[in-house]
Amino acid sequence: MSRRNFMHVTGTAAGVAALASIRSASWAANTPRIDINNLTHQHSETDVLVIGGGMAGLFAAVKAHDAGANVLLVSKGRLGSSGQTPFAKGIFSYDPSTAKVSLDEFVESVSRSALGTNNPVYTRQMAEHSLARVNELKEWGFFESPLYNKSFSKPIVERKIPVMERIVITRLLKENDRIAGAAGFSLDDETVHVFNAKSVILCTG
Repeated sequence: MSRRNFMHVTGTAAGVAALASIRSASWAANTPRIDINNLTHQHSETDVLVIGGGMAGLFAAVKAHDAGANVLLVSKGRLGSSGQTPFAKGIFSYDPSTAKVSLDEFVESVSRSALGTNNPVYTRQMAEHSLARVNELKEWGFFESPLYNKSFSKPIVERKIPVMERIVITRLLKENDRIAGAAGFSLDDETVHVFNAKSVILCTG
């Protein structure tokens, strides 16, 4: 990592630490225990770096692992408990054997409801593949716990996919006009993290 990139990430870490220390009557205090003057950096290497610990990150990590890649998942919060993921209660599944409308009728209905703002090709693909994805979630034990962290952890732990939580990614790293990794900082200690990867998958919502 170049000195310029390191300084950029370090500066961002300092800024976020300062913002986090601001107290408000309506916010819970999130005072960092970080001395920005003692920041160090840690390097990690992997085939596939998945950024984001929600549903997309879960599928990306599991699929990449099952395809034979070494995978590292990095999340700004806790796996399955960050951003909007804990509130994503709805699970959609189109089963052609029980559906009361055809696939064409479903796509037409969604397009009408969306006032034509949806992409009908993606809408069809979503419906066509939804049942298989839900069945995979069942195999992974997703529906066995109401807590997304537990549901997400089972397929990750079974595959021994490493997960780094509470790491805020602030920069993608380029090398020879391609993305070659990412950098960010820990919310819990004075460490700037640099990740080198053959592929980076953004699953950040």
